[in-house]
Amino acid sequence: CNITDRANCEAAVRLAVEKYGQVDVLANVAGITGKRQSFLEGDLDDTMKVININLMGSLNMALYAAQEMVKRHTGVIINVGSICGLMANSEAIGYHASKGAIKMVTQALAKELTPQGLRVLSVAPGWVDTGLMDQKAIEYGGKLHMKGRVVSPEEIADVIYLMSLPEAKAVNGT
Repeated sequence: CNITDRANCEAAVRLAVEKYGQVDVLANVAGITGKRQSFLEGDLDDTMKVININLMGSLNMALYAAQEMVKRHTGVIINVGSICGLMANSEAIGYHASKGAIKMVTQALAKELTPQGLRVLSVAPGWVDTGLMDQKAIEYGGKLHMKGRVVSPEEIADVIYLMSLPEAKAVNGT
């Protein structure tokens, strides 16, 4: 669905409930980096697009999923943040702003929703080879990682899966 459209998000959650009977886990993984350019040369429309997708899209999905989850007093919302939400690098201002906001949204939602049986947490990877990166970016990003390479989307999916398990119930708000 178009996660910037609340009606689309509500319909997607409703469809999941109709098909599966409930929503157990929401993984907010949609995101874009936006234009890689200086803030002074920047395009604030592009910045808003990044914030609308990365931040507001996650909030839109979280709202409708959480409304279903609290009915059963259980559920996990996992937001994909970024190391750029913790420290600045060469990404555009909209990306930093959106991923920094995801960090705080995760904490605020955990504080509000934990008493209702939900967990809210975030994974914050470094550079991920999503297919949107060119070879030059993959090589540069690999130099920044401890592993000496960018990570794969499957590796992030594995972390999300692990955090969704009951055995990870001690992880919340972080």
